[in-house]
Amino acid sequence: MKESTKEWLGIKQADLIIYAGFGCLLPVYLRLIPNLDVVAIILGLTFCVVASAIGIKRSDKLGKTNNAIKLIAYPAVTLFYIYLSYYLYFKPINEISDEVNAHNKSAPYMIESETRFDRSFISNKVATFHFTMVNGIFSEYNKEYISIEFIPETKTTICKLFTPKGYYKEGFEVVYKYFDSEDALIAEIRTNHYNCNT
Repeated sequence: MKESTKEWLGIKQADLIIYAGFGCLLPVYLRLIPNLDVVAIILGLTFCVVASAIGIKRSDKLGKTNNAIKLIAYPAVTLFYIYLSYYLYFKPINEISDEVNAHNKSAPYMIESETRFDRSFISNKVATFHFTMVNGIFSEYNKEYISIEFIPETKTTICKLFTPKGYYKEGFEVVYKYFDSEDALIAEIRTNHYNCNT
């Protein structure tokens, strides 16, 4: 088979290495192990860079046109890999950030007779939600009830609410903070991938 035919069919050594590079994006796309996404992306980029270094080399068995095309095509594919990996990595993170911030559009609002949602925000993959218990002050609450019943029950509710949305799978921590009518902290409940699976 002619070298030019192999080039156009994409079965040269450099092409196979590039395929391996793009294959590294499959676990990123499927979000199999989010904590290893960066490793997979870097490994794939390494494959693409190596493939480009091999692929752009001039071959005496190819004409000027094919050699010129190689010189453009391999770096272009590597740049496309960089764009695609960036998109796949940040797309779910941006979607979660947008969802958390969307709650602020109608805030503050009552979610039940005694609880008001005040605001939410994202910082370093921590989604924080602030609530106010509008009819009470911290000193009036039963501390034993808060620690034994309220916090565990609320944690279970948070886990059930955010696990299907992919927050924990993407490495996010969800924090609910409850304040009394005088802005004193009543309870802070932190949930993540680990304590929502226990």
